[in-house]
Amino acid sequence: MVPYIVQVLNGLYAIGPIQTVGTSAGGLRESATSPFLVVGERAAIVEPGEHSQAAPFLEGVAEIGVTLDRIDYIIPTHLHLHHSTALNVLLDAIPHAKVVVHARGVAHAIEPTRLNASSVQAWGPGECNLNLNPVPEDRIIGVAGGEVFDLGGRKLEIIDAPGHAPHNFGIYDTLTKGLWCGDFPQFQSNSKRGGISINPPLFHVERGLETLRRFRACNPAVLLKWYGGIAHYQPELLIRTAEEDLLAFERICVEGMRQKLPAKEIALKLEEYKQSVGLIESLGQEVVQEDVRGPVALYRYLIQKYPDLEMPEGAIIPGRGEREMRRSSAD
Repeated sequence: MVPYIVQVLNGLYAIGPIQTVGTSAGGLRESATSPFLVVGERAAIVEPGEHSQAAPFLEGVAEIGVTLDRIDYIIPTHLHLHHSTALNVLLDAIPHAKVVVHARGVAHAIEPTRLNASSVQAWGPGECNLNLNPVPEDRIIGVAGGEVFDLGGRKLEIIDAPGHAPHNFGIYDTLTKGLWCGDFPQFQSNSKRGGISINPPLFHVERGLETLRRFRACNPAVLLKWYGGIAHYQPELLIRTAEEDLLAFERICVEGMRQKLPAKEIALKLEEYKQSVGLIESLGQEVVQEDVRGPVALYRYLIQKYPDLEMPEGAIIPGRGEREMRRSSAD
């Protein structure tokens, strides 16, 4: 069955949500991920998603009436596996297409062993069965921000956007003034507030704030999200509240670390803040579990920023030593 298709904006289609394979038990889970097709005289795929979404997505492309020979670029905002593992299928299906990857992520796309391993470490053993296969070097275009890809009648501009990940960038569509921001900030269709995910393995507060300010400077008309094909009409509000939340998350973690609170108690304080501002409706079950991994990369960032702080008890991911964590932070 052809997935649900929505023309979110002029010539900009969200295809999905598409059911994906991704549970630890090997079963099916419903994913709200909707990869995008952007159409001018030429076309591009934005946020390709997971490998099992690629075939249904291509059925949607055919339904729209765009032939594969018109698709020149495949552009994930970053290489986290739920954004990028469809690349392997799509590159086989579209032999001339190029993958646009941040320069900091090119080496990981060519040789993704550490990228795959870090995803398992971030999500926990048994929770991630995604895997990116090596992308041929001659199929990759490395970018650093400022590059423009002309599709004929519309242009996609790349905006360097670290914070969520070093290899993250935003994509600005000049025709609609729509901005893909990846997972930074996060937002839901029923929320007027931007959220920040502080769990990625290489999270960085200052770079995150820089990213949000760059996004605001674009003066986008809408923010676009790969998770559900959502376009939000209040981008300034979402970006501003995301900045507020990021600073609040940092403050809560610093205060908890200065008080020598265990990770479980800091996680609870973070959840209480989210509830107080309307990011969540009720406290999540993860804060009452014995194994709370917490925002380990944020803790690590704060230890570097404030040398008097120490990693909270219970924050280190089981099976991963502190030496390995320090090494990965340099990527």
